Amino acid sequence: MSRVPLSVLDLSPFGTGQTPADGLRASIELARAAERLGYRRYWVAEHHFNPGIAGAAPHVLLAAVAAVTRDIRIGTAATIIGNYSPAQVAEAAGVVAQLHPGRFDLGIGRSGSRSAAQAALPSAPRDRVVDGLLLPAARPFAGFDAERFVVQARLLGRTDAAAERFAADVADILSFFDGTFSPPEKVPIHVTPAEGADVTVWIHGSTAGPSARLAGELGLPFGANYHVAAGFVLEAIAEYRAAFRPGRIAEPYVIVSVDAVIAETDAAARRLTAGYGRWVHSIRAGQGAVPFPSPEEAAAEPLAADELAVVRDRLDTQFVGSPETVVERLETLQRVTGADELLVTTVTHDPVDRVRSYELLAEAWDAEAADGSAQADAGWTIRLVRTEEYERAGEVTAEAYLASYGGLSDQYVSSLRDVAGRVDDGDVWVAVDAGGDILGTVWVARAGKPLAEMAQPGETDFRQLAVAPSARGRGIGEALTRHVIDLARQRGSHRVVMNSGPEMTGAHALYAKLGFQRLSEREGLWEVQPGRWIELYAFGYDLAPALR
Repeated sequence: MSRVPLSVLDLSPFGTGQTPADGLRASIELARAAERLGYRRYWVAEHHFNPGIAGAAPHVLLAAVAAVTRDIRIGTAATIIGNYSPAQVAEAAGVVAQLHPGRFDLGIGRSGSRSAAQAALPSAPRDRVVDGLLLPAARPFAGFDAERFVVQARLLGRTDAAAERFAADVADILSFFDGTFSPPEKVPIHVTPAEGADVTVWIHGSTAGPSARLAGELGLPFGANYHVAAGFVLEAIAEYRAAFRPGRIAEPYVIVSVDAVIAETDAAARRLTAGYGRWVHSIRAGQGAVPFPSPEEAAAEPLAADELAVVRDRLDTQFVGSPETVVERLETLQRVTGADELLVTTVTHDPVDRVRSYELLAEAWDAEAADGSAQADAGWTIRLVRTEEYERAGEVTAEAYLASYGGLSDQYVSSLRDVAGRVDDGDVWVAVDAGGDILGTVWVARAGKPLAEMAQPGETDFRQLAVAPSARGRGIGEALTRHVIDLARQRGSHRVVMNSGPEMTGAHALYAKLGFQRLSEREGLWEVQPGRWIELYAFGYDLAPALR
């Protein structure tokens, strides 16, 4: 099964009884581990005046990280633009990028104003669940300390006007790297060593606001924030994709952040995260993140009911458990958001537990991706369809059916083209070549939500397995069929049923070759156009014999 890449977001936290130096050394060790484990990026966050976070100077820390790693991409998520001048941001990134070319990602975040901080986030009146992904209602900050916010802003040189200059500041930073900056005074300015540095600029945002729109308008990659503002992640991504115009990149690219802690068992993971609620509450109460409590300290000082209400959204959207548990939730997050990459942040009291969490996740993620590697070697991969691909995926399905069957009614062909409608009821997977061309499609039921009434509880059903006529003979139909088998097994389902598609003959042959037991055929009625019903057979297979 093809999977999106995983990356690491590190805050440089430290626990009770530890020092900032301990937190920074742990970050260096985590970066080494992330590279060894195959994570695509190691990014650091920027947090100021937090008693339990040492990551206050991300560009300085990245210089140390770059010196002890070789290939992993490094960057910020995010540099808060209002805390610096644009020239300072470009110079700091340029220093590291010049010494370590081809590796630097400069993530830029819009600084908040006092009024925005007091409001915390836009209102989300109730929790929502979208295809298994929780999008919680926003919680107000607890007793927000406005005076403290003002003092911190003054110490950093940040003003309310900084947020309004965001677009102009980003434009200046891009021009510093390009060597195209021209000040109003018409004085030649060269921002060394930023000019000519190999830096990829990202914009990060939490809502469907100025950051998401600007990232789209400039054709930059976008970082969407599920781990802090989960309730608004889908709107933020939709805003970005709607505003996107080709620029630094040719098509939209989204990385989605998530809090996750993995241990050998669900119970062990829950123990490691016992202090997370207290830690988040300290942030939302305005005092800044405290040193992360140990499991014993958390047990001795549980949150009161009113405190728990303040952090419930963060607790509910932290992915905690065994590798199997967390992988399933990450799959849901990726499927619902359409993320091209996932950015995982992990906080524990003991840095050893944090590294182990990333080890377990990498092992589980890679173990499920063997077929994806084989597909990549073949020049194509299988992934969920993206919104902008709905029309083409529908055309490929219709072309395959017409080439194989002919004589189909206009209404039926229209239903084949209606990928948006299919996505409402199930998952549409596509085989895509390196150039982005869609080679084949398959429509698969989600867990517990059958596509057809003939599917029985616990079975995985699929239909409209189709390969573009021009792509036949390349093994794409077999790979899509194997992908459905993988999906079924991941759900603990050992029975698949199928009921239409030009490639079904090939699927039957593959099941026979793999030694699966064919189930008795079931018959049902299907309305192919208003008032016209046909008999539809479901052909099922028991996968269990191959597992013995």
